[in-house]
Amino acid sequence: MRIVVRFLLVTVIVAALSTRCGWVRDADAAVSIPLRDVPGLSEEARQAEGQLWQAVGPVCWFPKSKTGLFELRLNDAARFPVSDIVFLHTDAEGLGHLARELKFVREQSARVGVASISQAASGAGEATKAMANGLLDVFKHPIDTVKAMYGGVSGLVDYAKLVAEGRAQPSADVAFFVDGYWLNVCTQVSGEFGCNYLEMQTPEARALVETLARPRIVGRATAELLAAFAPVALMRVARALEVSGEVARVACEWRSAQRVAQCAEAFSEGARVRRALLRGQRFAKLAESGTRMEKIVGSLIDPARLATITTRSGVTTRTHKLLAYLYQHEAAGGDIAGVLKKAAGRDSGIFDAKIDIAQIQKTYHQAKEWGIFDDAGNIERMQHERAPTITRGPYAGQFVEVDHIIPWSRAPETRTTFGNLRYLPEKVNQARSDTLDADMIEKVNEYAKRGLLTPGRAKELLPPNQA
Repeated sequence: MRIVVRFLLVTVIVAALSTRCGWVRDADAAVSIPLRDVPGLSEEARQAEGQLWQAVGPVCWFPKSKTGLFELRLNDAARFPVSDIVFLHTDAEGLGHLARELKFVREQSARVGVASISQAASGAGEATKAMANGLLDVFKHPIDTVKAMYGGVSGLVDYAKLVAEGRAQPSADVAFFVDGYWLNVCTQVSGEFGCNYLEMQTPEARALVETLARPRIVGRATAELLAAFAPVALMRVARALEVSGEVARVACEWRSAQRVAQCAEAFSEGARVRRALLRGQRFAKLAESGTRMEKIVGSLIDPARLATITTRSGVTTRTHKLLAYLYQHEAAGGDIAGVLKKAAGRDSGIFDAKIDIAQIQKTYHQAKEWGIFDDAGNIERMQHERAPTITRGPYAGQFVEVDHIIPWSRAPETRTTFGNLRYLPEKVNQARSDTLDADMIEKVNEYAKRGLLTPGRAKELLPPNQA
């Protein structure tokens, strides 16, 4: 029964998003199929079911685009401490890629050492910083350096002239090159294991690639780096190579992918990087309008939809579901403020993105302090639009209620705005009723300062000495 409800929920969300986001066309209606029946599924992905993951319910499949919404529970929780749930909107090939990636983590983490994963990012940063500093040292006296190395790195002569004439900035170009070079090495390493660094879904896999890539940079001779740097720097200055933004907008590494694409011809692995970007092109439209989570959050906080809600229960259930999705996003390593900012629509009437996002974050952090997300049962209840229970602090054991800071009865215009909603313990909320308190005064003044409530309306809501 739970699987059926989950699928219906996903289907409803997708259907609701279709007109706004363009995910689903009329001719591409979603169908429910078991994961094993996904068309074109590779043997590698079939074997992964049960070994690497368990499908959480059926796949929401779109026959025309040959893509689906996959929700997978990873089996090896010890190696995936961030989250054991992976959400994907992809095709059969993308699922096969994920299977290779997870297999890579399982096999390589034992050799690298799980403890080293947490050090990977800092190690990579030290290596690239040393590389950048070495290159910048060369350009303290660019003309003399180039003359001395003319035979081996003739391309630096032209670039050094640009530096001397003030038409090129080595510090900016070195940073550009180092970012691209680092990503290029990571792509090379991941390619050796049948993975794609740009499309990796799990932070553990990316960290392992970075751990393996670091030794390939440390100790590289400056002359070797300069040989690669010269054509890249010249291309950057001359803008000789342009790649369309549509191709470069790969969700996980937008800026770095664009940089590598611009200088790919200078790298031995340039073709591999370019192929990775082209594979990512089919996700470009999805990336431009936001990730799956951004779409879901966007649908929940959409002012146009909120304005149609006429009951308390409508905003209450929406709040529970929104906070549950935000927790899933953060548990998977996502940024709460970032996804809210990307998901928020334009301001409309009383709906103000700045106020709404700030209050949603405040409510979310309050829920965390009360231990609401410590209980898996709470998360499930919230996903099904039911109230969770407080597990920590003086209110432990009480259900939470969604409270209107400016009471429902006092201001109809703020009834469905997330900027006016918060969590309160049920007994506290019942005792408060619709009385005026300091939080209400602060909220009315906040709306008034933003021009969302007229001075006259603010005076109607507050005592004369508080407006």
